[in-house]
Amino acid sequence: VVLLCGAVGAGRFAWEVLSGLQEGGRMAGISEMQPVWEFPDVAWQFYLVALLAGIFSGISSTGRRSRLLLWAMALVLGSIVVRNVAFALIVMLFNAVLGLQPLQSRKVGHIAARLAPSLASAIIVFMFAYALTSRDYDKIVGLRQALFPMNSATLILERGLATPVFNNFDSGGYLNWAWGGSIKTFIDGRALGGGKLLQDHLNIIEAKRPDLLLDEHNIRTVITQGAYHNSGRVFPIITWLLRNPSWSLVAASDGLVFTRDPIPTEIARLSDSLAWSYVVSYIEELEKINDEMPHSGFSKGVAYFYMGNLEQARTSFGDAAATYPELHEYYGPYMQATQK
Repeated sequence: VVLLCGAVGAGRFAWEVLSGLQEGGRMAGISEMQPVWEFPDVAWQFYLVALLAGIFSGISSTGRRSRLLLWAMALVLGSIVVRNVAFALIVMLFNAVLGLQPLQSRKVGHIAARLAPSLASAIIVFMFAYALTSRDYDKIVGLRQALFPMNSATLILERGLATPVFNNFDSGGYLNWAWGGSIKTFIDGRALGGGKLLQDHLNIIEAKRPDLLLDEHNIRTVITQGAYHNSGRVFPIITWLLRNPSWSLVAASDGLVFTRDPIPTEIARLSDSLAWSYVVSYIEELEKINDEMPHSGFSKGVAYFYMGNLEQARTSFGDAAATYPELHEYYGPYMQATQK
């Protein structure tokens, strides 16, 4: 019964994800929700380990059917969403251990069965060594504080900036933890199924009539990071807020915080250049963990342009256009302005 319920749940999840990933779907632009086969470097490792885990899961006849069904469910969930790979492998490896366990408690005549536990141990040691020496290992270990709005979140909480608060999607999970529920976030990673809320968030981030949506949700304070994690493109809402006289920039160290005027007397209004300086540093931090962000060079060029550093802007635009010429037209007005 439990396995049947799990299979039904996995099927519903698969349908939800695949329909959301269709062109124009609400998850189409979220890279970690893409299928694992879109990431070959991850896919071959996932399927290799899945194959070995499936073999070990089926060695013992005791409970074999249930283990193989659980293995298949994990394979499906890990395949259709790349962010599920680690969880799927944990289930598979646990399954493999269960499949090998009966071999330890009785004498087995078949040579393959006798060698299976030793072979499994050797494979696990090899995979652990491979993980430690992986070329991407340094990118996924430890906390990169520059990617989390720690000081900005503290300022909003301790200075009592007006609520409700709007936050970008990627920072929602951290803000839930940092604020402990004392301030309600606008959105977080659990909102994938929240149609209108997710669409409103996207329209605000993309600066598509944000004034109407911010008023509709009665937003008094905005906290946002600098760019999209998967592309390096600057959030258009940043430029809109900086140009809007009704909003003031009050923090720009590890996140951008804007609040509606009038701002509290003890908080200073910051210059736009500090916001763009933060954007540059944020994108550079993203570049350390993501090798392919087509917009990052152009985004830094935009930031340098608004900071008045036209020479650096031209250099950044030139380097980016040489690598991603297809984006030249998108950033054409900025690139032309730097030539004047």
